[in-house]
Amino acid sequence: MDCSIPDTILQRKGAMKEANIPVEVQQLLHSGMIESVNLTEWLAVDHITLLEHVLPEVGLEKKLPDLLLEIKETDSIRGMKAIRLIGQQLYESCSTEDAPVTDSEPFMAIAEHRSDSVRCWGAYMAGGDDSMSIDEALSRIHRFAADSHFGVREIAWMAVRTHIESNLSEAISILSTWTTDADANVRRFATEATRPRGVWTKHIEALKQSPWQALPLLEPLKSDPAFGWQLAE
Repeated sequence: MDCSIPDTILQRKGAMKEANIPVEVQQLLHSGMIESVNLTEWLAVDHITLLEHVLPEVGLEKKLPDLLLEIKETDSIRGMKAIRLIGQQLYESCSTEDAPVTDSEPFMAIAEHRSDSVRCWGAYMAGGDDSMSIDEALSRIHRFAADSHFGVREIAWMAVRTHIESNLSEAISILSTWTTDADANVRRFATEATRPRGVWTKHIEALKQSPWQALPLLEPLKSDPAFGWQLAE
């Protein structure tokens, strides 16, 4: 993190309303210099401005005009819609026949970026290949499932939700091994990604009809102290 950013900004709690976000904080968020600290800030990020700052950093400045045009045409400047569109467009821009997107230098720079919003793009890049196996999809998304930021972790399971729904039995089998991961965020991902009734995403009808299929994920986690819950015996 840039040492020139005051501690008062780095240690802020975050405004509850977008109108109360300080101008300096907004500028740093839009330029990719700091992470958002709450949902209000996360939703307030202008992804067009962020793209203009970040793409030259990661060697994709030539892709900027086309990306900006696509975003403006769909009016996708903020939030989930912008993140999904940008991630998908970046996936297509970085795809080659020689190697997966996740092996590319731009992807690595995006996946490791200081801005949580930029890393959210990376999650959709990781989940962008519709033809990959569920094993590969989950392998690529793992780093985002373990991310320190709440927003990145939320986007991570959304980015592979379709893969999981289309390969449900195999996905549950793989994710059951994640329930014993040392990282609590990875353990939580196993259940968040398979939640039957998604809040901001489509439902998984098979689990709504037969929720018992998810028991291999729920049983190991029902008394996990990291989540602050314990089911009654």
